[in-house]
Amino acid sequence: MVNKNKWSIWFIVLSFEVPIVALLFLLVPYVGEYYRLFHPAVLLLLWLIVVQRFRIPTVDIYWVAVLLIVAGVISSYFIRQSLVTIIVHAVLLSSAFYVSRTVWLLEIQRPALLGIVTGMAVYALSGIFVYIYSATILINKLPFLRDVAWDEFILRTRYIPSMVEYLPWDDWIGNINKAANHFALSLILAGFLFMKEWITWRKYVSLSLPIATMLVIIFSRGAFVALTVASLVLIVIRKYLKKEARRKFVVVVAVLLAPVVISFSTPKFIDYWTDFSTVATRLHLLEDAMNDGSMNDESMNDESMNDGSMNDGSMNDGAVNGGWLSFLLGYGIGGYGLSKFGSTSATTHNLFLNIYFDYGLLGELGMLAMIAMGLRCGNYSSLESVFALAGTTAIVILGFREYSLVYLDALILGALFLGVFVSMQMTNNERAVE
Repeated sequence: MVNKNKWSIWFIVLSFEVPIVALLFLLVPYVGEYYRLFHPAVLLLLWLIVVQRFRIPTVDIYWVAVLLIVAGVISSYFIRQSLVTIIVHAVLLSSAFYVSRTVWLLEIQRPALLGIVTGMAVYALSGIFVYIYSATILINKLPFLRDVAWDEFILRTRYIPSMVEYLPWDDWIGNINKAANHFALSLILAGFLFMKEWITWRKYVSLSLPIATMLVIIFSRGAFVALTVASLVLIVIRKYLKKEARRKFVVVVAVLLAPVVISFSTPKFIDYWTDFSTVATRLHLLEDAMNDGSMNDESMNDESMNDGSMNDGSMNDGAVNGGWLSFLLGYGIGGYGLSKFGSTSATTHNLFLNIYFDYGLLGELGMLAMIAMGLRCGNYSSLESVFALAGTTAIVILGFREYSLVYLDALILGALFLGVFVSMQMTNNERAVE
């Protein structure tokens, strides 16, 4: 039997994947691009299978969806994709979805979810200190920042790395919008833990405060919108719950909306909300991606597909150029960004298009099946169903902005959160049927 206390430790570690992967980069001289396979989620998978000898009891629609996504990854081999890239993506995705589903199969939800929320809270708290330290360095380099108000300072320093050559904020937080996505989802999970009475209200506040503070510092409008929609889902379904649970719901919704309310608290913040320049840019990118879905010969040429950051030299010679195979297989992992912007990390800023372009039609079908399972609320009086619906809805909202299952071929908290919410919904629906 799995030691339940160890799950909290594992998930706390998973919350720190950005700095951990940055440290793992030191292994490149020894193992090359395979250093990504030392991700803590992969190690957890091995611990479960080899040490704990845990096996999947039955194959259900969840695992079918996972197999479709992994099959989409493997299909990239037919588009001259790097074998390293395929192996890394397949292993990382399998690890994230396997681990998140195992949490519910072993009925160790409390220690696992408490671990990831605690980890994200500690990560946020440490991030606040790193932000203050980096901001101090920044002020010394750019003295004019001493005279700006706190709200303007937050907005001006949203992209600290672009203002100076390097600051600790780079390696600790990584992509701020991706980080905001994960902080927002962990805030939803914290509300679930409180509603289930798995944590006291004091612990709930202590965990939520640093996460909400970090969300304000990062100031990601996409995360704020996702929190707002998730709160609306909870408000609408509140009437189905017992009276004693409804009172707690008010507290949870207030905590979820707190960073959103603060984001409208000053004129500077409101001005930023009304600046739609980045929205227009991303809509233009989305339009280009939609119009370019044909994947013609020019976009799939040899030169563009052989400049990948994870090219290990073992590229398949059977490239697919146009036709129905292009429609089926997409561009291959990172292929769209490489062919359009010269970088495998460039994306359409749309999760569903990114999945299709990276993993093809098989991956897209698997992804849509995952989302459908998460949205299929079978019992509105169940806290599991309600919060799974709120969390999955938030992921859908974030998916139309900047959400990734695997980011930079290494970071997989996006896949882990999706797997947790979908597994939460599925387990509750299965119990309702029984």
